[in-house]
Amino acid sequence: MANQEIINSVTDYVTTRLIPNEHKNPEVFRQEFIDTGFFKIGHSENAGGIGLSLEDLIRVQMQFGRTKLGFRNIFSTTTTLASWMLEQTGNFDILNEVGKGAVVSMAYTEPEKTSLTTYESRLGNNFINGTKRYISNSVHARYFITFAKDTLFLVPRKEVKVGSNYEKMGQELNPVADVYFDNSKANRIIGEKGRGLRLSTDAFTRGRLIVSAVCTGMAMRLCDEMTAYAKERDVFKHQLVQGLIAEAVAKTFAAKSSVIEAAKNLTPLNSSCAKLICTNAANEVADNAVQVLGGYGYMRGHIVEEFYRDIRLFRLYEGTDEIQKLTIAKNYKQGIINEYP
Repeated sequence: MANQEIINSVTDYVTTRLIPNEHKNPEVFRQEFIDTGFFKIGHSENAGGIGLSLEDLIRVQMQFGRTKLGFRNIFSTTTTLASWMLEQTGNFDILNEVGKGAVVSMAYTEPEKTSLTTYESRLGNNFINGTKRYISNSVHARYFITFAKDTLFLVPRKEVKVGSNYEKMGQELNPVADVYFDNSKANRIIGEKGRGLRLSTDAFTRGRLIVSAVCTGMAMRLCDEMTAYAKERDVFKHQLVQGLIAEAVAKTFAAKSSVIEAAKNLTPLNSSCAKLICTNAANEVADNAVQVLGGYGYMRGHIVEEFYRDIRLFRLYEGTDEIQKLTIAKNYKQGIINEYP
């Protein structure tokens, strides 16, 4: 199947299967997602996937962004960040498990401002000690990729303790908990010892585009929702309402253009620019959508209200706005035009 056919197929699936069932718990779709191949969506053909280019993967993620985040959270973090790292380092046996539904959680953030997680080697085995905070999908994870002393380790679920789920302002269906390592035995090193920072940086440069794409998809859905509501209530004819919608459409167009352009030429500068643009645009579009819907958009149960709460978190994870600005400033030297041949 050609890549455009895959994008069209995902678009149709989101439109006809997921959006009409947004009232259901996403967990009921887990096996369907496995059978459909979504747990392989970020894999190359060598790893049993369909071999989407980064640009096409971005377009697919935009479509998943058009519906409730709980659906894509079941598989997306594993199949974009973790799977890429595993494939780059030749861990194809774990990728095979992922394709069958195994969740691999990325355990990086710590309570302290610096990484205090440690490891020591004894009798040929690596033992991890420390705490990782706000770890997505930790409840469902079969493995954890964790960072200690500039080295990445794969740790099986049975070796760690997972804390209670945090209650959050939004993204309630994305379980987040602390993960505790207490002489936890690691299965293996991911990549090379002492080279984990470089691999992580490359992975998160790529991951920021996934976040950007999802935010763009959410903005697309919000534009549709506010326009449909304005027409239904017969207020679309008012110029001030049209202005709110026009602003949202223009910001969504800018977000979409920036993330696709960054996917064509992936650099830390372009990735951070796209994330800063897309996440902020989505937040502003969500605010416009609530304004157009009025009180209706503020009531629990409406997709606009849910998106409004969900979108705010995107400006925090995969690097805050402030981190993106620092990265942009650091990498901007002779001008963006010189990033291209």
